[in-house]
Amino acid sequence: MASFEKADLVLFLLSLVISSVHLYAIDEVISEDGEEELVKQSRDDSVFDQIANHNRAVSKGDEKTWLFEADIALVDKPEDEDDNQNAIDSKMVRKRGLRRSQEYLWIDRVVPYEYTNEISVSGQSAIDKAMQEISTKSCISFVKRTTENNWVKFVNRGACFSSVGRSFWRSGSQEISLAPSCLTSHGTIMHEILHSLGFWHEQSRPDRNQFVEIMWENIAEGEEHNFAKYTRGESDDLNSQYDLSSIMHYGRFSFSKNGQPTVLAISDPNKRLGQREKLSEEDVIQLNALYRCKDVGKTYSTWSEWSPCSDKCVKTRQRFCPNYNKASCPDASRFGVHTEHGVCTQAECNKKRDGHWGRWSSWGECSHKCGQGTQQRTRKCDDPAPKNGGKHCPGEPTQSTGCFLKPCGLGANDCLFDGQGMCFWTDASSSTNYMWKRHKGKTPSGRTGPDCDHSTEQSTRDGHYMYTESSSPARTGNKASLISNKIFSATLGRCVTFFYSMHGLGCGAMRLFVVDVGSGVEHKVWEKTGPQGSAWKEAEVDVPYNTDYKIRFESERGPSFQGDLGLDDIFIAEAKCSEKHNLGPNEKPTTTPVTTTTTTTTTTTRAPTTTMDPLFARCGIQIKPVGCFADFSSDPAMPYIIESFRPGSPYNYGNTIDWNNYEKTLNDLLCSCLNRAKDRGMKYIGHQFYGECWGSMQPTYNRYGHSDRCINTEYKKECYGTGSRSDICMGQDHTNYVYEIL
Repeated sequence: MASFEKADLVLFLLSLVISSVHLYAIDEVISEDGEEELVKQSRDDSVFDQIANHNRAVSKGDEKTWLFEADIALVDKPEDEDDNQNAIDSKMVRKRGLRRSQEYLWIDRVVPYEYTNEISVSGQSAIDKAMQEISTKSCISFVKRTTENNWVKFVNRGACFSSVGRSFWRSGSQEISLAPSCLTSHGTIMHEILHSLGFWHEQSRPDRNQFVEIMWENIAEGEEHNFAKYTRGESDDLNSQYDLSSIMHYGRFSFSKNGQPTVLAISDPNKRLGQREKLSEEDVIQLNALYRCKDVGKTYSTWSEWSPCSDKCVKTRQRFCPNYNKASCPDASRFGVHTEHGVCTQAECNKKRDGHWGRWSSWGECSHKCGQGTQQRTRKCDDPAPKNGGKHCPGEPTQSTGCFLKPCGLGANDCLFDGQGMCFWTDASSSTNYMWKRHKGKTPSGRTGPDCDHSTEQSTRDGHYMYTESSSPARTGNKASLISNKIFSATLGRCVTFFYSMHGLGCGAMRLFVVDVGSGVEHKVWEKTGPQGSAWKEAEVDVPYNTDYKIRFESERGPSFQGDLGLDDIFIAEAKCSEKHNLGPNEKPTTTPVTTTTTTTTTTTRAPTTTMDPLFARCGIQIKPVGCFADFSSDPAMPYIIESFRPGSPYNYGNTIDWNNYEKTLNDLLCSCLNRAKDRGMKYIGHQFYGECWGSMQPTYNRYGHSDRCINTEYKKECYGTGSRSDICMGQDHTNYVYEIL
């Protein structure tokens, strides 16, 4: 059986203080019907679950409550202990942990403590009782603090938590926080005290897969890291066995998303895990071994429970000898542990064990650097592996999915902040309290900020954007700066297009500046203030300038924390904004180019009517032409972009505009867009900007009135025909030709 020494664990995980991937953000772990799930789980709650449920309940809405594995407070070590907390080398950490772990134990096995006024008299009595049980079963003693340099302070911070081990590197107190609800349970108090003595949670041991099965499919999204196994130092002479009944073990339903178990004992899937009210026998053995107790009592402790059968069909149990006299305990190790090995019965040895999939690997690289690609991930049937004729894991060991790093054809000055990172943009904020950050998904605060990025929200998981966090320590009036490292040459016309989010009652302002490289003088060319709605908005800004310059975006923090601002998908075109909507230099048709002027002209266009005949698209979907309607880019009448054939668009799925066969282009766009629109439940689609398709569920297309700026497949303004297949129409810039899906 693999051996294990808890004393060797301490520094390893403490060194991971700043590793956000291992931090448990107390938040909504269960789903919308979580109250029902808590009822289902209550019968199996362990001490850990009682603590985690309390911490989750009291922290809802608290934006900055971070704990490791739900109840461990990770504390900073001095700079001379860790050269760079932001770039810790895991191998170096592990070596340091093996060498320095004894530093975290309490000197002379004595723990000085004090109570604050936050702990009631009855609460103090409950803590005294818990400390007394630990003292009775070990060589640890608890004394009221007098002049000691290190001591425990019992406080009430609203949640229940403790750091792990003694904070040896500094003088002063370290907190054990026990909210009133945690003081009502003898087990929860001992759980937190054991953390302060140097104990981690039992199920994170490296040998855990021999004894418990992790049901990854039932773990709440984003909480998988709480079930990681850590490569910790092992010691043969301690020979600690895995303890399913430890007061430090997760319960069967810890971090469940659906009310189903997340941890099952392999030996008995119905076995309750963890403890509720007392130390297990193995907890006592490990505590005494950890502190090398040799001087309490004269006889062995009682035997622990038999361990589950190992792969070699052997089980073990242990007892502790607290006597220095080797003759009194001839079978004990130098740590005072007597281990007895037993042979499992044939029924135990030959019991069938079905296989269960381990955790999926990370997704591999995307097969294409731009455009639509695929990527794979794998898993192994080893958590646990099937045994004695048990069933193999159902399903496949590999999984594929689509991926989209960036559109093909992006210009050198375009940035989506996705697969390309931040491109040539950099944060130049004067303070880390308020700065631009690259982010994916929702912002941490509720009722503010984007829910997802703009460019890939409908197609990939890799959507990132830039945002400024308005929560503390940010203050009203703070400003954050995002500036281009690239210098742009003088020009008569350059168009900057970008998407911004200003959602939340506390939104401040967002601005765009041109920064003269020579003089440093700034010119403001765009500004928005206050809330602008929950959707991403598009802005187009002309930047003509007669000297070399940089571009700078500024975010200003508003009156409250509900003011996260987002910025995404910056496109910089070498033309004025009014000109870039015309056909590009590489997109010229063989016939007369279309003008985009808005002057009144005499055309042969017939007025749109509501009696146009239905037609069948080439893909067999029946539609009815509705007509040509004006649009406005910052507040589109048809709010959802479905697909674009234009190069550089984030909604381009591999198609292009063929100006020499524009009829085929419009047919292809129409069919592709119709299929996507139907899948999303949309009723109306609009052809816009020569190669884009937009959609809506309601007839909002006529918000800005009719327009005569639609063309047919021959680039002529004659697109109100009888609905024949050859009469597919397209809107020019800021114009939709609308079809209704029948």
